[in-house]
Amino acid sequence: MLNLSTTINSTIKIFAANRQLLIDCATHPGINPGENPDGQAIDRYGFIWIAMTSGSRVIKVNPQTAEVVDEELLPNTKIPTSLAFGDYRGQFGFYLTTANVGLPEDQIIDDGKLLHVSIHGGEIHQFAPV
Repeated sequence: MLNLSTTINSTIKIFAANRQLLIDCATHPGINPGENPDGQAIDRYGFIWIAMTSGSRVIKVNPQTAEVVDEELLPNTKIPTSLAFGDYRGQFGFYLTTANVGLPEDQIIDDGKLLHVSIHGGEIHQFAPV
């Protein structure tokens, strides 16, 4: 289980179930300025996948080292919000919800939709809109 915490100065921190700080988003080298963590899921290998709102990506974090070990760039999505693992057309991966709040209509491509990112062995192989 992971917990997100926002401090008084709006610094977002991610804590492991034992309340140990895993990621301080203000100082972590794998977190880009302006992006914030939103939905998360843990894969069968124990890696933490986090949707980075305003970051156009989902990151894969090693919970032992807190290192971002992989990312799935989402060039047609500005606001990924939540994810859950599941199959789509025989491909294992995760479903990803996205938001389009506040985006100009001419910039919306895959925002405001449900997407599926296919992965195999924890790696990303295929991206397909649902």
